[in-house]
Amino acid sequence: MSRQAIAVMCAGSAIVLAAGCGGGSGSEAKRSSADTARAKRLCPNVISAEKRYVAATTAMSIRFSKTRLVHRTLQASEALSEKSAELGRSGSVRDKRQLAALVGALSRQQQVLRAFERHDVAQASKLATNINAPLRQGLADLHAICRST
Repeated sequence: MSRQAIAVMCAGSAIVLAAGCGGGSGSEAKRSSADTARAKRLCPNVISAEKRYVAATTAMSIRFSKTRLVHRTLQASEALSEKSAELGRSGSVRDKRQLAALVGALSRQQQVLRAFERHDVAQASKLATNINAPLRQGLADLHAICRST
């Protein structure tokens, strides 16, 4: 395996470490009471999807050559993306913007994982550039949004 492939794999590991941080700026933007109620109802499902995502990325770690683990991580990333987008539709403008950024970062990660499923390390390396910071921030924002509901 090339050094570049190993670097891409290690980048994925950083996501797992950041997922538990839970920091972030919070969500000061106002919500309507209906939006708040909907977010309270959705947050447990989103956080559950996030936990499955973290478990899948942890299990995969740097084993990008294990197609089964990559596929499981891809599925968890897709589920988290779907749940986050649903939560974003019910939030404030700021929540929507923050969750859209998370969904975008997850989408990019999914492209990387699909490239690894195809064993296309060059494409995965190209797509993985600057992916960790948006994922870390998006996961932190997700936790802040759900804490504020």
